[in-house]
Amino acid sequence: MALSNGTRVSYPNNTADPFYEFYVGPVEAIKCWDFENSQAEGWTNTSDWQVAAPEGLSNDPKEAFGGNLAFGIDLTSDGAYRDRATATAESPEIDTGGSEFIRLQYRRHLAVEDGVFDQARILANGTEVWSNFESPTDNGGTHHIDKEWVFHDVDLKAQAASGKIKLKFELQADEGLAFGGWTVDDVCVVRASGVGLTCGNQTVDDGESCDDGNRVDGDGCDASCSTEGGGCCSASDGVEGALALSVLTFGMVFWRRRRKSAP
Repeated sequence: MALSNGTRVSYPNNTADPFYEFYVGPVEAIKCWDFENSQAEGWTNTSDWQVAAPEGLSNDPKEAFGGNLAFGIDLTSDGAYRDRATATAESPEIDTGGSEFIRLQYRRHLAVEDGVFDQARILANGTEVWSNFESPTDNGGTHHIDKEWVFHDVDLKAQAASGKIKLKFELQADEGLAFGGWTVDDVCVVRASGVGLTCGNQTVDDGESCDDGNRVDGDGCDASCSTEGGGCCSASDGVEGALALSVLTFGMVFWRRRRKSAP
């Protein structure tokens, strides 16, 4: 991408998270927050989290992803998270209705030091489901700096087994360098559906015509849980069917040869 001053930049532009991601398949929202009512309804958070219009401070976004407001750490003072502190925002408990395929989908604008020094985490029911990049060496020079709003999808299937989900965004900082920390928008817990999720579970679910417990072609039920056709001669035709086909084929060849040799 060429900027007006002639500078060229490439996106995504985050060495700690160098790829875009997207989710393919239908989802149904169970609970969402867009924060446009000036509050994080039901959330419990430390005092440094706020719902506000971002101002682009300390690598924060310059505006919300959708609407005017977002939820994040110090969006209006100097923008940076505090040294030697842990900042948290925890959602209310969400009833997933017994659904198995639960996911977190939201927009993220995160600026945090390398995980060697500062740790940004997402927890579901107290279990870590995502964290920022941590360098394998102690010098830790790969900071996570989102330079745009990015879509982030997190699988919560294991944590949703209890039928309820509680989310927590957390940032634990050391005494050194500090950036803008978490800013989130359009946070949703969703229920995923589709044949790709259930095929192979030995139950014929919606959208499937068969399910033999695997995703292998050639066994009568193909890898997408659709019944495989038998072609011209299925196994049920038996020896008689195969013999009849052979006789018919021989007869056609013989007739064609006789016709060709006729004067």
